[in-house]
Amino acid sequence: MSQNFDIMHAPEAAALLGDKGALKALLQSPDTKQLMSMLTKQNGDGLKQAAQQAQKGDLTSISAIMQNLMNTQEGAALVNRIENSCKGQKK
Repeated sequence: MSQNFDIMHAPEAAALLGDKGALKALLQSPDTKQLMSMLTKQNGDGLKQAAQQAQKGDLTSISAIMQNLMNTQEGAALVNRIENSCKGQKK
């Protein structure tokens, strides 16, 4: 994943959202669960507020949270593994 987090404009995100089976598998994966745990631990209530803002089209807070996560070795590795698993599912 690039350092600029822009999920709303990624064609891969649109494709994933259109594939219910792939989306379900992604949400149940150990890497996704670990990622959510990290995000919750690091951001607490801020994550919930950022998600609510993102639903309304304001990606500022969620982008900052993801950028902070991507600046950590563990977070970047997790996101890359998730991204690679998504690429593998579309083949």
